[in-house]
Amino acid sequence: MMPGTRLSRFLFPLLLAMSLGLSGVEAQTAPLSSAVDEAARRVAEAFPKLRGTILDLLPTGQLLLDLPKGTGAYPGLELEIVREGEPFKHPVTGEVLGRLEKVLGLAKLTEAQEKFSLAEVLERAGGESPAKGDAVRVTGARILLGLGKVESGPDLDGAARSASRDLAVALARTERFEVLDDRRLRSTLLKAGLKEDVPLSDPRALEHLRKELRIRALALPRLTPLEGRTLVDVQVLSALTGTPLTLASVEVKGAAVAAGKAAPAPSPPAAPPAQAPQLQTKGDLPPPTWVGPRREGSVGVPLPLNPPGISRQGEIVLGPEFDTVMVGMAVADFLGTGGKQAAVASGQKIWLYAIEGRNFRKLWESEERVGYNILALDAADLNGNGRAELFVTNYSLERRIPSFVLEWEGNEFKEVWKAYDQFFRTVQVKPSGEVELYGQGAGEKSLFYGRVRRVRWDGKNYVPTGSPLDLPPKASLYGFLLADVDGDGSREYVILDQNDYLRVYDLQGRQKYKANDRFGGSETVIQFLPPNTPTKNQDPETISLQGRLFLQEAADGRREIVVYNSVPSAGYLLPRSRYYDRGKIYGLRWNGLSLQQAWETMEFPGHIADYALVDLEGDGARDLVVLVSNASLLTRGKGTLFAYVFPR
Repeated sequence: MMPGTRLSRFLFPLLLAMSLGLSGVEAQTAPLSSAVDEAARRVAEAFPKLRGTILDLLPTGQLLLDLPKGTGAYPGLELEIVREGEPFKHPVTGEVLGRLEKVLGLAKLTEAQEKFSLAEVLERAGGESPAKGDAVRVTGARILLGLGKVESGPDLDGAARSASRDLAVALARTERFEVLDDRRLRSTLLKAGLKEDVPLSDPRALEHLRKELRIRALALPRLTPLEGRTLVDVQVLSALTGTPLTLASVEVKGAAVAAGKAAPAPSPPAAPPAQAPQLQTKGDLPPPTWVGPRREGSVGVPLPLNPPGISRQGEIVLGPEFDTVMVGMAVADFLGTGGKQAAVASGQKIWLYAIEGRNFRKLWESEERVGYNILALDAADLNGNGRAELFVTNYSLERRIPSFVLEWEGNEFKEVWKAYDQFFRTVQVKPSGEVELYGQGAGEKSLFYGRVRRVRWDGKNYVPTGSPLDLPPKASLYGFLLADVDGDGSREYVILDQNDYLRVYDLQGRQKYKANDRFGGSETVIQFLPPNTPTKNQDPETISLQGRLFLQEAADGRREIVVYNSVPSAGYLLPRSRYYDRGKIYGLRWNGLSLQQAWETMEFPGHIADYALVDLEGDGARDLVVLVSNASLLTRGKGTLFAYVFPR
């Protein structure tokens, strides 16, 4: 190429821009286009070209696959199930050119382990069921992708129009997609009789788009302003189930995006408020730290600070150790002094510790009550005397073991009430930390037979009151939160189900969201057998009691669901024989379509038996108090109570 040609190629766009009088915002399209290209690349990465084999069909109905971690397999990935047919040959040479394949349906990968993965069948086709030896794949051909227009606020309308065009081109350029744009999608829906304002993510819209256009996925892009920055967010949904497959979120680098005027010069960043949690990316992580010398009441231990992704780095301050498996905890003002105390329990014993800053000081412990089977502790001041009562849920296969209520009198807990076959749980209902106590009865034919109802004190007894909660099917008193997740003024149910999946339902029982990743995880189980059933003829049903979910308001005013995640050492292959040997706690935010991770703690060795959000330092900011069990990597014992203090 001649030098003059290279120079003319450089000057021509510049002269054209000058002749057209491009504004400052139009000069910013390069950073926006770059972010759009990166978002398209990340979306394409969510559809890796994969092929694997079905190793076995499990009794649970799941498919065992030879697609381990590191191959591009991830929970939520959708795979075609295919069966090889007869070979076909060249009609002249007789050479075998390949084999015909029959598509048997669609599966969703639910778990990826080091040497295998699990999937569930979403859809069957052709009347045949998958079998051992059949193949699964993500096709190497271009995938039909529906693309909605880029949404934005009014200040970003111009940039959104430009981004819509660029994103369609960028997605096609990855060579993974055949893109059907918003006009094509809307035209199809109008022909089907759906109104123009029906969201593309509406189940009716998705069903029509999938049947008429045969799209596999739907991409919903948006320009999101956030704290002086602009993000290109592309949420990709399954066209079959409507569940999120991936979220590509890319910051527009180099210039703020505005509409109609040039971006103002950036002002110096304001100092963060003293109580604001620090969100740190992987590159910002501090080196591993040591948390003081070991001493009674407040114990330091060296632990690496190595979480991936977004992390809220904290300081672990160890408290007491227990030479037994721990099952539950409740933190409240049991003494009526304005402070906080932590009641912790094993199956047969209860301890009470004062939380004094970062120290745990033992105040009391009960005698070991042989034959008891404590399942959970909860706290609430229902009788209004300024001291929280401790609600102890008890249960066993033999039953008739009462749950009971303790109250602090003098220098010890004393039993003030008991109830047979009753379960208790406090549920947080406001970001401020306000809780309500709910109860549910145990039944003859099913364990959780009674309706979940709020409990109040009538002067003599703790009695159910008000209308019962209409929980979604198979949800119980444990592992649910009643909260306004999306900030629209209406509360939703957030549920941890028996398979450790996090789900969001509206109050009418309609599912709004199911997480692809697993959360929760409980080693607290009940063996239930209906009365008068011969044990030699029937094995008892094993039911897990999921742990707590919390709602809090972050420093930027946005609501967060706080959820724990205990990870089984052997994966989820044996659902009723799990040993959870490590865990984390996460903050999740609703992004309009799904719960998206905002932060996570470091990994804690041991099963998270219980935890609480507590202001440890009196500054109005919430830290964590965590109870772990079987934490052999963390302590010599079988249980540990510790604080996780976030930096200010």
